[in-house]
Amino acid sequence: MAIIAGGVAVQGLKPLDASADLDRQMAAIAKYVEENHGKLILLERVRTLKNPAPYGSSDPGQPFEIVQRLHVELPVSAPVDAILQRLLELGLDRFGETVLSANGHREEAVLYRVTDVDSFTHAMEQRCIADAWKTWCSTAAAKDACKTGAPTPDLENLTFNARSDEQVLIPGLAVTYWTLSSFRGAPRNPSKDLLGNITVHFTGSVSAMYILSEEKP
Repeated sequence: MAIIAGGVAVQGLKPLDASADLDRQMAAIAKYVEENHGKLILLERVRTLKNPAPYGSSDPGQPFEIVQRLHVELPVSAPVDAILQRLLELGLDRFGETVLSANGHREEAVLYRVTDVDSFTHAMEQRCIADAWKTWCSTAAAKDACKTGAPTPDLENLTFNARSDEQVLIPGLAVTYWTLSSFRGAPRNPSKDLLGNITVHFTGSVSAMYILSEEKP
């Protein structure tokens, strides 16, 4: 899915006034996201209050600010640019996860989330195991080791590792390879965030030990 990560900030002289303005903006954003078959996820609502500016200061900011951090989840085929432009018009003015960052810090605004990483990692692993078992049975297997065409469930020390052929943009890490790994008892692979919508190919290897026990008479 495509995700726009950011926030809406409102300044004011009084906390209640700023909160009411923010609620109106969020209602408009929620309606627009729903109309475009998206999902609005509201995260923290952060309030900041700064001391009065020194006498003679040219600081134009209001003393109270309230920021609503949010994610907008969209289908990966959604017209992200058009939706992002409309969200900007409705008040989206902070981007990325660190919505309170200042001093010219730039954050990534739109990312793509790959879900079910654990499921497709497992599917890749199973395809590799099946290919390895078939190759081993046709070339180097001991006599009568392969009683069926499917891999035996008795494989031990099973490990699977793969790396993307392409380098991809990952938030916080810039351009790097995406690696996958799996072994029995390993924790699930979490969803992955990327900064672009790209087809990724993986190359890897699987290894396992098969102990052939002697059948008793």
